[in-house]
Amino acid sequence: MSSVSSAAPGASRSASAAPTVAAVVVTFNRKALLKQCLEALLAQTQALEAIFIIDNASTDGTEAMLRGEGLLDRPELRYVRLPVNSGGAGGFCEGVKVATAQGFDWIWLMDDDAFAAANALEILASHLDDPSIVAVAPAVYTQGAIVEWHREMLSGCPGFFKLTVPVPSERYREPAVEIDIASFVGVLVRSSAVRQIGYPAADFFIHCDDREYSLRLRNQGRILLVPASVMTHEEAA
Repeated sequence: MSSVSSAAPGASRSASAAPTVAAVVVTFNRKALLKQCLEALLAQTQALEAIFIIDNASTDGTEAMLRGEGLLDRPELRYVRLPVNSGGAGGFCEGVKVATAQGFDWIWLMDDDAFAAANALEILASHLDDPSIVAVAPAVYTQGAIVEWHREMLSGCPGFFKLTVPVPSERYREPAVEIDIASFVGVLVRSSAVRQIGYPAADFFIHCDDREYSLRLRNQGRILLVPASVMTHEEAA
């Protein structure tokens, strides 16, 4: 595994300093989409302190593309190549582990086919001062339409088993909506909560890791959907 390390950014900050945010982007054999994702992150109106690229052993020349485009010359980009393809779940597990270890306050999670609107992080960051909030999530759109299943709530069904239901589209007109489930398409997670609950479960490989992790986060505090913050997801399914 190759990586670039740096001193923990929180080590010398005062208590009143703005929280630091690092993005984690998990990629596998989609270098064109990855380039577009990174360009969107580098264009944010609120700059990221770091962007961790977690490469699941791509074979399509991803690392060569990053070097050829000069992206790895940027100090905020940290490239981590995994020895095997551990799936999205393994990639997010590694990314959250690395970003937490380096002391960032918040970790912004996404796949390589997620493209953040220029002000997406700035809008999410306006909700970070509330200590009861452990995660905030943008609205997810595909082809101009809200993809409701990326943000869900537990139903009010009685008994042990609870069903999840997507946040209905009419609630996207609200400034913020408290939710229970947020996919890893753009969710911003408080690292102090990570230290309480651990990392995403790598064993899921590709599906349901974000759902399970949301429930662990929800036991630590509140998760908010902030509809004014927008993430476009390339894949509908």
